[in-house]
Amino acid sequence: IGSKLFQNLAVLDPSTLMWSMVSETGKIDGYNSEEGWTLLPDGSVFTVDVKNAPNAERFILSGLNSGTWVSAGPTPQDLHTPTTSGPLNAPGCPTYYPPGEMGPVLLMPNGNVFAVGANGKTAIYTPGTNSWTAGPSMPSGLNVEDGPAAVLPGGNVLVGGSPGESGAGIQYFEFNDSNPISPSLTQVSGPSRASNDATYYTSLLVL
Repeated sequence: IGSKLFQNLAVLDPSTLMWSMVSETGKIDGYNSEEGWTLLPDGSVFTVDVKNAPNAERFILSGLNSGTWVSAGPTPQDLHTPTTSGPLNAPGCPTYYPPGEMGPVLLMPNGNVFAVGANGKTAIYTPGTNSWTAGPSMPSGLNVEDGPAAVLPGGNVLVGGSPGESGAGIQYFEFNDSNPISPSLTQVSGPSRASNDATYYTSLLVL
């Protein structure tokens, strides 16, 4: 787990349910805010930076309580959307300058990572080669700011996009990368009240 306003990390031991602080180095932005972290098969933690977009990073534990952030390269295109908020203040905290928004980032069954931008653009990260390829984009005008996605049992990813920052009229798509040369994003039917909702206010759960 990471602090929103700092770089601090903590790890939970599931056998004792005790938390320990983790000594970390190397992170290239000042805090973890708005990032979604994805656990990779090798045990490292992957993130697409929001404050320092379009860069991405992986956190590699070198022991139980220490580790280092290393570069995962820049995404092929910027996936974050700039902030629409001014500086925020809370007692006991530094002034917070919101970095913007990001979409979901998911580990695929083939070991690749599918990153959905808040702006509706997508990218695919291959951990084995530490490389990126651009993915298909949602139709113009649809974004996924703070929106969810889910890996379906068949391996595709279900994700919704809505117009504007939080406009009603969510549309759903399935991402399929069975053809790595030409991954696709295909619209599928949504729930009956999708026209009244925005991706920002929704959640997805695989049953």
